[in-house]
Amino acid sequence: MGTLRYVALLALLTVTACAGPRTATGPSEEYVEVDNPAYTMSPNASPTMWVPRRYVESGIPRGSQLVKKGYEEVVGKGAPAPASQVAAAVSPRLRIAVVQAGGNELAAGLGEKLRGAGFALVGEPRPEGALSVPASVEERGAYVQSLNRNREFNAVVFIGSLKGEGGGSLLVAEMYDGMGGILLRRIEVPVSSQGESAASLDAVADKVRGVARHIPWLCGIAAVEGEKVYINAGRESGVVIGQRLRIYRGGKGIKGLGFDPGSKVGTLEVTGFVGPNGAYGIVREGEGARTSDLVGSDY
Repeated sequence: MGTLRYVALLALLTVTACAGPRTATGPSEEYVEVDNPAYTMSPNASPTMWVPRRYVESGIPRGSQLVKKGYEEVVGKGAPAPASQVAAAVSPRLRIAVVQAGGNELAAGLGEKLRGAGFALVGEPRPEGALSVPASVEERGAYVQSLNRNREFNAVVFIGSLKGEGGGSLLVAEMYDGMGGILLRRIEVPVSSQGESAASLDAVADKVRGVARHIPWLCGIAAVEGEKVYINAGRESGVVIGQRLRIYRGGKGIKGLGFDPGSKVGTLEVTGFVGPNGAYGIVREGEGARTSDLVGSDY
């Protein structure tokens, strides 16, 4: 009998403890990991991010095409996010050409560091008939424009080295606007010893990234055939189907500042791709497009 009373008392205490007041922190919210929409736009961003599951289940928040991956993983492949929501949030990847100035092997190293930061890199190009890279700012500006006849690059970086005053050397990078051939920034980083050259190149890459964040994304129009407008940017540049891009006319380089894309004359909606880095679309607003026009994202 005593044992039975003991068991009953223990059960009563257990029920009372469970029913008693306790400090609640609120329901725990479940999170899912998705690709970070800022990864291709901000070089210092993490490649992934965690968001509440309810954000994904209730619709794609403005951010990037890549959030679609998390949406489909939670909701299912049968319920993809609307293409218009996905495309409206995407910013294409800035395309940068790195050109070696002088007898060094710096261009490849700098290019890899920029590619790793989310930029679209172009192999070291050279205008037809050019035997060497010019040294003066004016000549390099003309070199950039000759290099970018098809308006494929947003920026061109010349990288080289010079002797420093204290017996060491300097890594020197000159960054030009790809559309107007305007010098945007001259970057100098000292190298005090051979062992520190890698760290100095990292510092140059960081400074280039900082300037690149403020360069507008633009590309050229390769052809206009009926309703179709072909542009020289596609998958490799981060362009997506359904994306709406602005059509600009009358752009020009402003010395000491950069490139003014001109006036907005229409809106192009991307409807398909051509090759690894080409696309085509239809003009949805405005008076149409010309091959002399430029196409760009909002900035």
